[in-house]
Amino acid sequence: TMEIQPDRPTSGARARLGLFWQILLATLLVSIVPLVLVSLTSFNAIEGTGEQAAKVAVNELDKKSIEALRVRAEQTASQISAFLDMRVADTVYAAMLPPTTGAYLSFYRSHKSDLWFLRGSTEASVSDQIKRMIPTYHEMAFIDASGQELIHIVDGTLVPQEQLRNVADPANTTYLTETYFSQAKDLPRDEVYVSPVTSWYVMEEAQPAQAVDAETSQYEYINYEAVIRFATPTFDESGQFNGVVVLTLDHRHIMEFSNHILSSAGQVIWPSYSSGNYAYLLDYQGWLIAHPNLTAVRGLDEYGELKPTQTRAGLDAGDSLPLNMLQSDIKEQALIIASSVLTGQSGDIQAKNLEGATKVDVYVPIPFSHGVYQEDGFFGGLVISENVNNVEQAGRISTSSIADSTSLMRGNIAWIMGISIVALVIVAILLSRNITLPIRKLTNAARVMEKGELDVETLDRLLEPKIENEVTDLTRVFKQMAKAVQLRERRLKQEVKELKIQIDKAKREHEVKQIVETEFFEDLQAKARALRQRRDRKPD
Repeated sequence: TMEIQPDRPTSGARARLGLFWQILLATLLVSIVPLVLVSLTSFNAIEGTGEQAAKVAVNELDKKSIEALRVRAEQTASQISAFLDMRVADTVYAAMLPPTTGAYLSFYRSHKSDLWFLRGSTEASVSDQIKRMIPTYHEMAFIDASGQELIHIVDGTLVPQEQLRNVADPANTTYLTETYFSQAKDLPRDEVYVSPVTSWYVMEEAQPAQAVDAETSQYEYINYEAVIRFATPTFDESGQFNGVVVLTLDHRHIMEFSNHILSSAGQVIWPSYSSGNYAYLLDYQGWLIAHPNLTAVRGLDEYGELKPTQTRAGLDAGDSLPLNMLQSDIKEQALIIASSVLTGQSGDIQAKNLEGATKVDVYVPIPFSHGVYQEDGFFGGLVISENVNNVEQAGRISTSSIADSTSLMRGNIAWIMGISIVALVIVAILLSRNITLPIRKLTNAARVMEKGELDVETLDRLLEPKIENEVTDLTRVFKQMAKAVQLRERRLKQEVKELKIQIDKAKREHEVKQIVETEFFEDLQAKARALRQRRDRKPD
């Protein structure tokens, strides 16, 4: 018999890759590659979205921070404007009072406001903060038609008669050049003259507040003297002009509105100039009239003339002078701010102060239309400065928060991708195994069948799954085929056996025939016949 040998790969045959690995690799390829691509795309999208969101958030939060500063500036400007209007109303009311010391002292003492200040010095180890009610007005006076003071109250005390002056001559006024009497006497009834902020410059001996820099200014504020004159004419019963009433506002009450501003909502006793976080006021001519550094505030020299503005050359030379934002060449931004607010415009601009702090200046005008302010309709402007680091702080916090969120999202995606890949590998292995294991068993059963046996137990197990598939169908067909082949093989063996018997019989017959037909056999048969005949002839 000839044994059938299995096919062997020839020298040119390709490498073998099992069905298990083919299914596994194909499954992983079609599942993991898209997953990785989607994850990488998500990474990039999250990164881009995060950066864009951070930019938008920073811009919007910066705008919100600046808008909050503007809101506070506008509110404060309105408060200053209302405060000045109240002083105008006080002046008109004072003109209706009888010109007596009793009436004037009563009015004077009934008007007070808070002053919040530090007490101490740069050398003191401890500084106290104090909030004290002080008179709203530094002075109050009644001047007759000739300009002679008849009643004059200074810091709550009546000036003796021998010290009363004729202020029709500006040289007799406190600041030597004041014209409030001549300005007021020609006004109609209920009209009020309002003077500019008037004070000795802080470096003049006549000024009690001898601040030399921004640091000492906070301790000298309580001693600072500056006034705004409110004056209106009075008339007798016949309507004839008979004098002028003067209320002299303590300018520190105006300074209070700006001195304590810190950012959009905070407060401070005295702001730090070097930090860039403070507020200041400028008047209708561009002069600073409230500032953390009192040396920058408008002031008069010993002759009552305005000190000139600080310039770049003067600054380099170490001069101490006030600052006029319209006239100085120190900062271009100062000119922009002053020009804007004095034409009624609000806005913001980035600048550096003389200490090098980069800040955002939010500026708004202060409406007021009496006295010297009537022509333009503005008392001046309020500027709130805030260090850009503070303005951008919310944006930085938002950027950091967005970065943390995007980082967390990327981490989550990485975890999800990793877990998904592991799960896909496990599923692919199980799927490949679930497909190839029955095929492998079926292959083993075929090998058993190749040896002439039938592994019914294995085939029956392959036919037991609750969910049938193509492998189940193949197993069923294979089992039926195996049974048919086995039955055919048994029949064939039986037929071969019967054929062998027939062949053996025919062979024997042939062999017998060959023997019978030989001469020897014929001779032998003849001898046998002769013996039988001889036997038959013998008598019994």
